[in-house]
Amino acid sequence: MTVKVMLWGWGLMNPICAKYVLQKGGDVVLVVDRNASRVGKTTDAEVAIAATKPDICILATRSTLKELKDPILTCVSKGVSVVTIAEEATYPITTAKAIVEEIDKVAKANNAAVFGSGYSEWAWVVLPAAVAGAAANVQKVVGLSSYNVNDYGSALCEKHGVGLSAAEFQAKISSQASTAGPSYAWSASEGLANTLGFTVTKMTQEFQPTFADVPVYCDVLKRTLEVGTCTGMAAKATVQTAEGTEIIFSTVGKVYAPGDEDCNDWEIFGDPAKITLKMPVPPTVETTCASAVNRIPQILAGPAGYITSKDLGAIHYIAGKFPEVHRT
Repeated sequence: MTVKVMLWGWGLMNPICAKYVLQKGGDVVLVVDRNASRVGKTTDAEVAIAATKPDICILATRSTLKELKDPILTCVSKGVSVVTIAEEATYPITTAKAIVEEIDKVAKANNAAVFGSGYSEWAWVVLPAAVAGAAANVQKVVGLSSYNVNDYGSALCEKHGVGLSAAEFQAKISSQASTAGPSYAWSASEGLANTLGFTVTKMTQEFQPTFADVPVYCDVLKRTLEVGTCTGMAAKATVQTAEGTEIIFSTVGKVYAPGDEDCNDWEIFGDPAKITLKMPVPPTVETTCASAVNRIPQILAGPAGYITSKDLGAIHYIAGKFPEVHRT
C-alpha cells in the first residue's frame, strides 16, 4: 500500500519535497496552499483531507510553532501525521510548551505524530550528536552554520530582518533577544543538548545584523539592498548544562554577496581534545527536503504525539522505495 502524502505550502521547498516523495514511490494526494490561484491546489484543507485520506503531511510554510499550530491541529485531528521543516519545531518542548502539549494531546487521541525535521534537525542536531558519539567525554560543543536567505522564502527573510536599517534592526530584533521567540540557533542547541542527554540549566541568545560591503540583490524582496541596509542576522545561542558541558551555536542567515557561501562546522572539545567536522558549501535546500522525506517511514512507525530526534534516533537513508508502513 503506497504512502499517501499531502503537502501544505507550495513555495520554494515543497515542490522539491514532492519530487523526492515520488522518487521513493510515495503518492502526493493533496497540496494545500493559501494561494488558491495555483493550479491543482486547494485552500480547504479539512474537506480535502477527508476526501484523500493522506498518511502524513509535509508542512513547509512558516518557522514557529505558534504560526503552525492551526494547520498542525487540522491534520492531527483527522489522524494525519505531520513532518515540518519549521526551525522551532526541531525542539519546541520548552519554547512553545503550551502549544506542544495541546498538539501532543490531540495527536495521541487520533494516533498521529508530529515531528520537526529538515536541515535544522539533521545538520544541527543529528550530525553533531553523531560526531559527539566518537568522544569519551564532551566538555564543550561549538557550531557555526551559514545559509543564504535567497534560497528560502519570505518567512525566513522577515525573521532575519532583511531590508531593515541598523537602527530598525536594533529596535525590532537585537533589543528583543532576551524576550523574543527562539532563534534557529536556540531551538537547535536545546535539541542537541536533549539528544545528547544533557540537562539544560540556562540558555541565552543574542542577535546581530549583517551588512555587505557592496549592494546585493534580495530575490525574495525583489529589491537591491544598498550598503548599510541589513542583509540578514547572526544569532548565537549559549547553553549551560547541569553536567558542566557548554554548547555554543551560531547561525548566519543573510543575502549573500559575491564570495559568500554556506557552511556547517562543528568542534567537539573534551576527550579526545578536539574533534572537528567541516562541511563547506552544504546543499542546504536539497538536504532540508530529503531529510524530511526520509523521516516519513520512521514517523509513521514511531510513537504518537509530539516527538523529537531523541525519540527516533538517526535519519535513515531509504534505498529504493518507501517501506509499506502506516499507522495502525
